Amino acid sequence: MNTYNLSKLALSPIFLELLKQEGISFDAILTDNTKLAQETGLTLIDQELEHFFRKYQKKSGLLILDQLGINDLLPYAQSSFKQVIIISARSGIASLGKKLQPENDYLSNSKNFKVFFPRDGETFFQALKNQGNTIIPLTNQEVSENIYSTPYNEENEELQIIDKILIDQKECLTLVNPEQAELSLIGIGNHFEELVKLSQILAENSARISLYCIQEWNYLLSEEMKKKLQSTKKIGIILDHEASQSLEQIIRSLGKECFLLTPEYLKIKSIFPEYQNEEANFDFKSLWSKIS
Repeated sequence: MNTYNLSKLALSPIFLELLKQEGISFDAILTDNTKLAQETGLTLIDQELEHFFRKYQKKSGLLILDQLGINDLLPYAQSSFKQVIIISARSGIASLGKKLQPENDYLSNSKNFKVFFPRDGETFFQALKNQGNTIIPLTNQEVSENIYSTPYNEENEELQIIDKILIDQKECLTLVNPEQAELSLIGIGNHFEELVKLSQILAENSARISLYCIQEWNYLLSEEMKKKLQSTKKIGIILDHEASQSLEQIIRSLGKECFLLTPEYLKIKSIFPEYQNEEANFDFKSLWSKIS
């Protein structure tokens, strides 16, 4: 089974080759990663942003960010391109120790953008094909080429096979949905592996807890999502993002008792992704302990 580290892929020359293979093109591709620009000939964002973007008036653009933050680029991206996709190669937990500032507070500023959290390589490239104004926050995690199977690195490193019926639910995967669920949890695609592991614990313990995985943030407030949540008493959002007043206001609009499950960023000591989720109490075991 092929796997990708999407963060590393986005900052490598191979990514540009894959874009060509997929027939995906942009009028301009810009990056703030010096090595990527040197190896591929991409234009390097290396000046004061207002001055740099003044010369850009393009139909479509792709911005691949290594150190700069999404919030830094949003006003210039909107004024310089009719359609633009911003890839943050390291967001949330993965940005700590890697970026100039943590990339964990951007949703409240992204009103004119679709925020897409890819759960696998296939949906990542599909989002790039669709274009439109899109923000794609990546985490430094290995993901499957697609989610017909996903790696489950426990004692025997078995593969957890995902039911094809679930995969056909493109906007929202229902990972666990017991009858008369009292709590509904909603996670995002770029932490899909942890959600799959959490779903196993929920099923094994016969918990009256539903678990969904969405890829597009705006889907949270869609009529389809509201129908899924109609009978539940309480909603929990599993999100690799700083809790804020504006974010809490968004989830309160779901009309239910809601709470956020977010990483404890200050507890992270390591720069290695295999330890960071656990240190932040954001791995599947920690999430289970918080809701059980």
